[in-house]
Formats: sequence, structure tokens, C-alpha cells
Amino acid sequence: MLRKVSVLLAMIVFLLTAATADAGYAMKLRKYTEHGRIYSVKNFDAKLVWHVTFFSDDFRKAFEEKHVKLHHMEDQMEISQYLAEQEHEQRAGWDFFVGFYTKQEYKQFSSESDSFWKIHLTTGSGEVIKPIAMEMIPIGPYEKKMFPYLNRWSKAYRITFPKVDLGDKVTLTARSVAGKSVLKWKLKK
Repeated sequence: MLRKVSVLLAMIVFLLTAATADAGYAMKLRKYTEHGRIYSVKNFDAKLVWHVTFFSDDFRKAFEEKHVKLHHMEDQMEISQYLAEQEHEQRAGWDFFVGFYTKQEYKQFSSESDSFWKIHLTTGSGEVIKPIAMEMIPIGPYEKKMFPYLNRWSKAYRITFPKVDLGDKVTLTARSVAGKSVLKWKLKK
């Protein structure tokens, strides 16, 4: 009887810990994700719908914990290697994960000069920064679990900007002849 109670208590503690970790990630995801839209005034067709998650130091830590849990990582060497890779990425630049939907004729989105959509970051001091890397990310079950705003019409990108002092706020702007959308994050110092 005592053994059954012990097993039951262990299962409850495990489930509560797992639920707390998931709730913590969901809370951080909401805090660091913004979204914007551009619609046609003629017929209300969506020209752009985008959701962007800013990989702040705080969010990356929650992301790492969720990744380790989703991939059932138990080997400390594997976990340490993954965390070191994430730390290197965080030191190298500011990452933004972008879920991007746009109509077919507006699809081109890259860091090339001929891209239909141009994107830039503006720091709290007003400095405008261009991305140093833009990578299209294939969307699979992992990406949909980590970023639930992705849907079957989304394209996913990881956009990296140089590591500069962001100040107390940061804005990300997507613009083209179809319109302009600005997303804003307030940062604590």
C-alpha cells in the first residue's frame, strides 16, 4: 500500500513539473511573440500575416528547456552540447523566428536586395539594423509544437541581426509596395 502511494505521489510530482515547464514556455512565448497584418482595402484579402518571436536571453532559456524536454534528452553530454550551441547563437546575434504568410505574388522574402519584402530592426536609440542572415526553416511537427502560430499556409524563417545594444525597446519592420507592418517589443534593462 505504501509503495502504491509513493508511486502515485511520484507520478503527480512528475506531471506537475511537466505542466509547469510547458506553462512557463507558453508564457514566455506569448511575452516575446508579436504579430501583424496587412490587408487589401479593396477586398480585405491578407497581403501579409506574420508572427514573430524574439529570442531574448529570457526566451532562449525557456526555449532550451522545452527543446530538451521535447527531444527527451537525458544524456548530460548531449544536453551540455546543445546548451553550448544555443549560447553561441545568442552571443553571435539577435534571432527572430518568423511565421510568414503572404499571397503568391508577394512570396519572395529573403535578405537579397531583390526581395519583395524588406525587413529591418530598429533599436531603442533609433539605429536601423539590417539582417546578417535569413534562413528558411522547414515546418515539421517540432516547429508546430514550439511555435503553435504556424499553420499550413505559413513559411518559417530564422532572421539574425548583429548583436548590438537594443536599448529599452526594439521594433521589427516588414515593408514592400504592398504595405508596411511594424512589431514592437519593450525590453527591461
